[in-house]
Amino acid sequence: MNWKSALMTAAGLALVSVTPAFAASPEVEAYCFDQAEQVRPVLTQPEKEAYIASCIADATPTPGRKPKY
Repeated sequence: MNWKSALMTAAGLALVSVTPAFAASPEVEAYCFDQAEQVRPVLTQPEKEAYIASCIADATPTPGRKPKY
């Protein structure tokens, strides 16, 4: 195995071991979908998707840096 292959393997393993992004719970997604359905005048599909994404972003915590203890 040459160095380039070893480096690519190590980089791939490092990317796989990175913690996943926080996902919104199904309850938050359902709440935001219900809120989007109640908006008047009725939203178009792209507007509804943007509304739901914004609602989920507002309702979920932003992942921060881990404290250095």
